[in-house]
Amino acid sequence: WEPQWLKAVLQPEEFLENLERRKYARLVSSQMFLPERLMALGPDLTAAHFLCHANCRVRFRGHQEWTELGNGKEELNIPDSFVKGWYIEAIDAASSRLVYEGFQNMRNLQHLKYLDLSYCENFDEWCMDRISGEYADTLEYLNISGCHKLNWNGLEIIWRFKNLKTLVLKDMNHVENLPLICLLLLDVLPKLKIVGAEYMDLKLLEGTDYQYLMDEDYIPRLTEGSDAEA
Repeated sequence: WEPQWLKAVLQPEEFLENLERRKYARLVSSQMFLPERLMALGPDLTAAHFLCHANCRVRFRGHQEWTELGNGKEELNIPDSFVKGWYIEAIDAASSRLVYEGFQNMRNLQHLKYLDLSYCENFDEWCMDRISGEYADTLEYLNISGCHKLNWNGLEIIWRFKNLKTLVLKDMNHVENLPLICLLLLDVLPKLKIVGAEYMDLKLLEGTDYQYLMDEDYIPRLTEGSDAEA
């Protein structure tokens, strides 16, 4: 055994790595699923309490205002036990520190249509796999802009969201073959509107197995209109 200050002096890189691992372990521990909370609140109110205490906000079906903590508010104005009729329709988790384990608290949200996960530093392909299994039938809007831990293998499974209408992909230039991935998603989801990514350079398809998408009658056309809410 040696004092931490001595490790910091003699082995600074190892010391910092261990420090980051401990910080991440504490973050994971703070987001662990609590079965007793689910039993007491039901899935939607469980998710609402969890998310609001993780610096996110939610909107319930039939409500115009967002439910959140902050701005001097220390308590949530929502039930602290199960009440029928409280269904989450929208989640704003932009710039949050949600981790894979935390999404366990967001299961069985059968009315969720809007999900903003933009600039979530821990959101990766494993998280995408989890939400695509949970919200495949209901989600209509997904914002994953700036999620730099996501790569092509996380984006390609977006096809699972069969009712998705708007996908926001700003600040995702790190993704390999992003334009091609967008075209393939439009092949599966022709009514999808993709915001924030340049993907209409059809020369990218020349000489590939997807050259058939260059057929003018086959490429899905986006409807004109204002940009979706980012």
